[in-house]
Formats: sequence, structure tokens, C-alpha cells
Amino acid sequence: MDDPRKLPPPPTAAAAEKPLQPTAPPADAPISTGKGVKETIESILIAFILAFVFRAFVVEAFVIPTGSMATTLLGAHMRFTCKECGYTFDTTFPSSRSGEDVDIPSRAGPVEVEEVNSRTGVKTTRTYDRSFGAYCPNCRHKVSQEEATNPAVRYGDRILVLKYLYIPWLSAPRRWDVVVFKTPTKPPAGTPWYTINYIKRLVGLPGEEVMVLDGDVYVRHGEMEPWEIQAKPKYAQDALWRVVYDHDYRPQEHDRTDGWRLPWVHNDGDGWDTGDKVKARVIRFNSLSGGGRLRFDPTTVPHYNPSFAPGGYFTDWLAYDATMNQEGNSFGSTGDYTVYTVSDLKLSFFYERKAGDGPLRARMTKHDHEFVVEFEPTRVRLKHRLPNGSEVEIPALKELNPSTLAGPMRVDFSNADYRVNVRINEELVFQTTPEQYSPNVEDLLARYGHSMRTPFATPAVSLDAARQEAAFSHVSLSRDIYYTPEIGSSEITHAGPSRPVLLKPEEYFVMGDNSSASSDARYWTEEVHLPDEKLNADSGRVPGRFMLGRAFFVYWPAGYRPLDRAPALVPNFGDMRLIH
Repeated sequence: MDDPRKLPPPPTAAAAEKPLQPTAPPADAPISTGKGVKETIESILIAFILAFVFRAFVVEAFVIPTGSMATTLLGAHMRFTCKECGYTFDTTFPSSRSGEDVDIPSRAGPVEVEEVNSRTGVKTTRTYDRSFGAYCPNCRHKVSQEEATNPAVRYGDRILVLKYLYIPWLSAPRRWDVVVFKTPTKPPAGTPWYTINYIKRLVGLPGEEVMVLDGDVYVRHGEMEPWEIQAKPKYAQDALWRVVYDHDYRPQEHDRTDGWRLPWVHNDGDGWDTGDKVKARVIRFNSLSGGGRLRFDPTTVPHYNPSFAPGGYFTDWLAYDATMNQEGNSFGSTGDYTVYTVSDLKLSFFYERKAGDGPLRARMTKHDHEFVVEFEPTRVRLKHRLPNGSEVEIPALKELNPSTLAGPMRVDFSNADYRVNVRINEELVFQTTPEQYSPNVEDLLARYGHSMRTPFATPAVSLDAARQEAAFSHVSLSRDIYYTPEIGSSEITHAGPSRPVLLKPEEYFVMGDNSSASSDARYWTEEVHLPDEKLNADSGRVPGRFMLGRAFFVYWPAGYRPLDRAPALVPNFGDMRLIH
């Protein structure tokens, strides 16, 4: 689905219009000074007035102070490049600082610690280098002590927000928008109420009852109405995929002692070849008479433990949070915190059949459902195996030209929000409907019960090939965002399976993209009372009048410092992006 909110291009002059050429004044013409100075001053004043009007009513710039919207938007953070696989990633800078440039140090440390001698009672101040437990999100390699000690700190993203976009006759807030609003929750000490700007993703609209279940958003419009899962449009979903493992960044394995193994595994002699561990990025299948399965093993991460980070691959663990410490949050320096099994996945790869007429089957499971995309030399099919064991075929949205299947072709196979998509060369070929595939909400609630952990099996992902020679490149696996029912040890107050939140007219519900580290509407306990404005709202709601607008562009990502202690004066143009 294309983004329905793309802005129209700015107006341009007609191509055929020829600009006027200035002409030289006669040699004896007097030079005017007074009038020109007056016009210049008037022009400057008008420019200032227009700028203030534009800022007040159309667009305003904001700075992202924290990591609650990571990795969509970044607060103050540190950037590392994994020495094993080459993957570049960001981790939060753990500080209570406001996020303004003047408050962000050029380096993460050292820090001064006041110590008291237990025997003499004498106080001394000692300086320590600050070290962080950062892990690569792709291969879970731990950043070396040298790199993680006193790393450079990057500023938070600077964004542009379309203000007053939500005037009723102009436009209404849409689910999955990234919105800026005046926070209705308790501000820091000494700060007036309702004056701090927050940025979150809008998930609940007026008149809806909202529930978060198994990482997804459900709504209904009355107690007797069924719960309906809210599938994200493509523009939002693309922004919310998180890397599980990208084979383009295969670790070198030249300096690993943590037990990491290649997650794509197979049996010896079955035709699959994952290549040389030092430089291979292409996976091959070569058997014109037999077949074999290449499966993704989520237990191959270092020191695998399904309950704690870095944990298995199919969890909501986020490398961005691994550097958080005990400064007002519940994460340890190694990122140890409760994780949840994530079954919403996307498998992407380029497939080129070089010989043979056998099938290729890309397989993915979620709970008790299995989906298989089957490629044959002249056709492609999507099959759905239901929990009762029966199998149905999902009709294609369009017919493919047989030449397309000759490859190489790009395949994107995803299952997110109980909607399966298959895209071939960027074109949507299959998409399930709610009638074909939908959640069993009663079963999910029964399984969830009163447990803080979701009791679901780990999903399975595999490639089955037979009777062919083929090459697979740019193989990657991603997971969807997972909205958690807790933050640290605190259970959510609103929208949990046992605590759905009912929104009144002109009330909205918001959550952060970094769900496990976002103190958002799920946890707010303060009500809004403004008698003079006749405005009252229960806790966990954002009144419509608090909405400032929709964030739409990162115009100044973290820049480069020409000197270690200098401001980041050079923008990182490659990180400039639209916000979805």
C-alpha cells in the first residue's frame, strides 16, 4: 500500500519561461541609495514576519531527547560498527540530560563518583572511565572494552513537525502517525504541567477501546463487538522492521570466542552450501536429483538464553537499549531484561534458478499456522496450513510473467499483524484477507492469562529446495515491533489484555516504537483537569487539544564534529529521511 499522505511536490517555474536579463543603466544615470535601503529593510522585515508565521502555524522544529522512539527516531546516542560482521548500529546514551546540544557531551565519559571511606567517613571524588555493554544486533558480538569505553556521543535527531495538521476540516489524526503533543502526565519537578512536548506513535482513535495483545494492537467499538487487529500500512510497517540477521553482514569469525554459529543450518550432503565462513555472502543449492532444507536456528546466538538478552534471535530484544543502566530505568549494563517471543517476521532474498525444474519452498510459521511460498519454473503459489491440519491455497492478486520467475528475482515474504504479504520484485503478488487468516483472540487471551510472558512456541523459518541449481543472495530476516505488556518490572496500567482502555471523543492513545523502554500512555496515571477550558480526561489519554502535529522529516540527523569538543556542525545527509 502506498503512503496516502505523500506531500505534493513544491511548485516550480514553467520550463519555457525565460528569466529576465538585467540591463546596465545609462552612464549618466544617478545611483539611487535611499529607496534601495528602505526596500531592503522592508524585505528583511517581511521575511522575518513570514518566518514567524510559518513557524507558528505551519512547521516547527523539535529535537528528539530520548530513545523512546528508537530506532525510528534517535535521541542522544552512540554509534558502533561491529568488528565481526561490519554492521553499523546505534545504542542509547544513558543519561537524564534533556537532549539539547549544550547538554550533550562530546564523549560518554568519564564520570565523577563521590565515595565515602567507611572507616574514617572522609568523602573523596574519583574519576572513572565509562564503559558500556553494547552488542551488535546482527550477530550479537559484544563491542570490545576499548571501543565501549568513553565513546563519542551523537546528538538526537532534529525533526520537522506539521503543526495544526489536525484541524477537523483540514485533516484528522491517523493511526500509525508519529505525533507530537503536550504531555498530559506528570512533568519533572519545577516544570509547569502540560508544557513538555512528547513524541510517540498514534495507535488508538476516539471512540475506540484499545488492547495490546501478543505484541499487536487490537480495537473494538463496543463491548459486544469483536476485537479486530490493526494491521500497519506498508509505509509504517517498513519503518518498524528490526533486523534479526542479515547475511550480507556475515561475521568473519576470526576473533570469536563466544560460541556464535551461522544461524542458517542444514544437513551434510543435502545440496545446500553456505560457503566459506570468511567471505561468502551467497548461499547456493546444487542437487538436480535430491532435496534439502536450510533452516534458521534462533539458538545459535552467543551464550543462548531464551529469557534474557542477547537471548534468541526471535525476541523483542533491542540492541539500542543494551547500554542503559540504572539511571532511572530497569536495564543492566549488559542489556539483561525480560524478552518476549516475536513471531511476526519478514524473510527477504534474491533467488536465481540456474538449472533444474524442482520446487523452492519458503516456509514460515506463526503459532499454529504455517505459510509456504512455492516457486516452480512457470508459476508461484502461496499455501496456508491451518491449525486443524488442512491446507488451502491463497489466490494470487496478479499473474506473473514466466520470464519473471527465471530470475534473478527479489522475494519479500512477511507475516505481520495476521496479514501475509508476498512481494516479487517489489510487486504485491499475494496478500491474505481477514477472512483467510485472522487471530483467534479468545485463544490468545486464554494462553496469555495472568502471565507476564507470552506462552507461544518459537516460529520456524526455512528454505526447502529440490532438483535444481540455484543461488540466494542478500538473504535477510527481520522482525516486527512488539508492544510489550510491561516496562522493567512495572505492569502496564492501560491497554493490557486485562485492562483495555476506552477512548472518549477527542481522545487518543499513543505508544513509543521502543516499546520496552518507552514510558508512554500505557503507564500514565495522572488525569487531566482544566476547568477553565472545560477539559477533563482520564489517565492514559491524550486530549485532542494537546495534539501539536505530525512529525514528517528528519532534517538534521546527528552530525559530524570537525573537532572532538566542537559542535556537530556538519550534517549527516545520508540519514536525512521522511518519518513514517
